[in-house]
Amino acid sequence: MKPNLLSTLLLGFSLAVATVSTASAEDSSSSYSFSVPDTADNTCCTDKDDGYDHDNANGNAKIIMQNTNQKLAAVQLAIIETLRLATGQLSGNSREQTGAQHTLADQQDDRSTVKAIEEHTLKAINSATTSPSACRIISGSQSGDMAAASQEVAAAYNKEMLSWLDGSSDMSSKGQDDAVMKRLEMHCSSFATDADVESGVCSSEATPDMQNADLDPRKSLFANNGPVEALTDNQAKAAQAYIMNTISPVPFTKLSEEEAKTVEGKMRVQRQKTEMGRIALAAATQHEILARRNSLSSDSKRIGWAQGTAANMQGYEKADYSKGVSYDDWLKLNSQSFLLNSNEQLNAEESEITALKHMKNMMAVLTYQQFENYKVLQNISANLAMQTAILAEGTRTDINFTSAPGKSSAGN
Repeated sequence: MKPNLLSTLLLGFSLAVATVSTASAEDSSSSYSFSVPDTADNTCCTDKDDGYDHDNANGNAKIIMQNTNQKLAAVQLAIIETLRLATGQLSGNSREQTGAQHTLADQQDDRSTVKAIEEHTLKAINSATTSPSACRIISGSQSGDMAAASQEVAAAYNKEMLSWLDGSSDMSSKGQDDAVMKRLEMHCSSFATDADVESGVCSSEATPDMQNADLDPRKSLFANNGPVEALTDNQAKAAQAYIMNTISPVPFTKLSEEEAKTVEGKMRVQRQKTEMGRIALAAATQHEILARRNSLSSDSKRIGWAQGTAANMQGYEKADYSKGVSYDDWLKLNSQSFLLNSNEQLNAEESEITALKHMKNMMAVLTYQQFENYKVLQNISANLAMQTAILAEGTRTDINFTSAPGKSSAGN
């Protein structure tokens, strides 16, 4: 019999018993009325020792019925509670079983989803390495030869600077006064302003974009040419003059043969070389920046690559690389094309093969940029170390700065 039917029958039975019990209790005199038959001896069984209370028979019957009803009611409630708990337990078990089935199904779905994603990813990776549609390739050889060329240009700039400092170049071979005048002549010939002409220092002013370019880094070393990083020839020339004016404006005075043979002269020469080395470090930092912005490559293939890449990038429509591609141009185009090239972004949205290829190329550029950052930190650290050494030297007490060779050579 099903639990719900059994509970219904028991409930009905208990109600019926309760009804009968209530009626019997209320009318106990009719159901259990005590009377002695006429033929009986009313003195029978009246002994106090027989254990039966003849005087309270009806009351006793009522008490018995009430006690019986209470027992039946208790049994009824126990049965109902048992059935209720059993039904709840069954519901709980069913609920837990259903939940477990759902959890297992979810896990199976997750495993299937992960498996599908992994299979799709592997397929895409395989296609990205072999598919003709994933045609964008970043060649490390391009950066390799341009980086080497940039370092060679920077080294040539520094060599020229040292020639200026030690007096072996044409501009400084005749002494400090002559070298300073030649710097002024260079300013007047290429970078003169209207004020220079009005004062009579220079005879004619330069074009507006070149006026004071040897003094203004925004017109030379950090000139803004739009999206193109390569400097023009005039800007590169102005950048060299700017570095000379700010790093080493005055060359050292060469010693005569007689002076060079003396102890004092030799100490002076050595002091000059120390100061040249310190100046060369500062100059090398700026020369490296200048070299990276030089038009290092006039190769038609590389120029075509740069022009074609820029043509599809937002803000690069007017970029002109016909005069060459600098090292910074190469790195800038590779870095920004993933963001500004709308065609490649659209292709990446439509094809997971292209998207993976772009991710690979972006990681390659990012990894290379980290190395570039490391080199910048090297330059910063070297310059800070040099400054620390100079400051420490100024606090030494064992050097006679009044008669030291460096003191006399600083202004000579």
